[in-house]
Formats: sequence, structure tokens, C-alpha cells
Amino acid sequence: MLVGAATFGGRHDQGVAFVVDLTERKRVEEEIRESERRYSEVQMELVHANRVATMGQLSASIADEVMQPIAATVTNAQAALRFLNAQRPNLEEVRQALGAAVKDGNRTIDVIDGIRALNKKAPHGRTTWRSTRRCLRS
Repeated sequence: MLVGAATFGGRHDQGVAFVVDLTERKRVEEEIRESERRYSEVQMELVHANRVATMGQLSASIADEVMQPIAATVTNAQAALRFLNAQRPNLEEVRQALGAAVKDGNRTIDVIDGIRALNKKAPHGRTTWRSTRRCLRS
């Protein structure tokens, strides 16, 4: 409740008084606070969901970038073993397959180095995963 009174022109025998019931106003204010609290909670949940989705996409992209050169390394190493197990091993083919395996292994290292670079402070702006991927593919 809000109670007030005032006199007119310094006379104490005339004036006005009022009483205002603030119950509804207080209820509405509490509903607004509760609504803002729920909005904040939902907003935080959305931020978290977005972060989780982004991490999922990033993880999938990293896995893809790392798996390609690893699979190529394994394939080249298997080819080298087949060449060595042949009746007459062709050492030049073995050399080429092992050279390709080394190249693919170095490509894997480059991908991982690019991912690590994302976690370091860049002196000139921020590095993005997309720009790192472009660098790694070139």
C-alpha cells in the first residue's frame, strides 16, 4: 500500500489524502523479473547448445582432416609391404611407397600443427579453423 496526504496552501483544515493498492503492480513486477530470469536461462541454454554443436562440427572436421593423411599413410605402407613380399621385390616401388607414406605422415603433422596454432595467441588477429584448413590444404 502507498499512503499519502497533502494540505492546501498551508491550511491544516483542508487537504487531500490517498491510498493506492500496489499489490497488482508488485505482482506484475515479480512476473517480469521471473520472465527475465527464464529468458536468461533459455538464452544460456541456447549459447551452450550452440557451443556443443560448434564443437561437434569442429571435431568432425578435425577428424576428417587427420584421417585422410593417416589412411593414405597406411595404404602406402601396405603397398610397400606387398612390394617387399613379392617373389622379386621391386625396391624402387618400395622406395616410392615409403616416400609417399612419409609425405602423408608429414601432412598429418601439418594438420595437427595447424590445429595447435588455433589455440595459440595470434599476433595479428585471430586465426579461424577455415583459414587454417585452407593453409593446410595448399
